[in-house]
Amino acid sequence: QINVSQILQNNNGNIIISTFGEGLFILKNDQILNIRKDDGIISDHIRQILCDKNNNLWLATKKGISKVSMSENKNEFFNITSKNGLSFENINCLEHDSEGNLWLGTDGKGLLKFAGESFENYTTRDGLSNDIVMSVMEDADKNILFSTYGGGVCKYDVAKKGSISLFLSNIN
Repeated sequence: QINVSQILQNNNGNIIISTFGEGLFILKNDQILNIRKDDGIISDHIRQILCDKNNNLWLATKKGISKVSMSENKNEFFNITSKNGLSFENINCLEHDSEGNLWLGTDGKGLLKFAGESFENYTTRDGLSNDIVMSVMEDADKNILFSTYGGGVCKYDVAKKGSISLFLSNIN
């Protein structure tokens, strides 16, 4: 049995399936392509996939992140780990915002923001309710919302120059 972590459809209509142990499956024109660590991704244990506006796939794993650029002729892989600037490799989730930043939710070291040159780290010292970040999204006002393990939902408020506060902690 395959442990599927996520399913999405990319901009070309292909179905992308990430797994925890079997890598990535791409269903394209009635064919199935399996991309694994041996092909170039950082790990076969993928927690989340993200398709950006250029149809690149971003993979969140326990060993860092992989960017997969697919074309008709070949696939190109770029892995981001501690060797090239990632301060913590155990990544739960990722999201691109409308400004082009890449947000990474970690499994114990808070939230990482990549603005093109370096990573900024936000933790409980900065207002996070928990350093285990499970999901990230951008709202209509361009604030970044993120769920934390046992700590509710926090908000990175762009109007307040990036202050982080608890947004939702209890639903009754």
